[in-house]
Amino acid sequence: MKTWIKGFFSLTLVFAPLLMAQVSPIHIDATTKLKTYGNKIITTDGKPDSPAVTLGDVIVMALETPLTTDKDLTPADKFQHDALARKLYGSDGKLKTDVILTLDEVKLIKDRVGEAYGAQVIGAVWPLLDASEKPAGN
Repeated sequence: MKTWIKGFFSLTLVFAPLLMAQVSPIHIDATTKLKTYGNKIITTDGKPDSPAVTLGDVIVMALETPLTTDKDLTPADKFQHDALARKLYGSDGKLKTDVILTLDEVKLIKDRVGEAYGAQVIGAVWPLLDASEKPAGN
């Protein structure tokens, strides 16, 4: 019996860091300006003097915009999307520089951005949400 307990605790010590890493929250800066593959700032209308598109801008639009894939969303799902979008803003009405997201929230955001936007925006956003999502060549 003692050997079994000792083995269990040994395994727990080995795997605990891996389990904890999977549930660690992800911190993002919603004010991060998105960049193209040429490292140029993406702007609202493509002109250099126009306002920059931020990570928060894209996430909010992806969560709030009705998509063709949304026909089966319940009102509760839509409420969840809106609550997550509002999480990006502070009480001052400005995008936050430190937003804490769960893995499920990151997955939802990646799915929504993937449905709502083209390759360039996906390529700019996904690596900011998930460090393992680096474009080829980086």
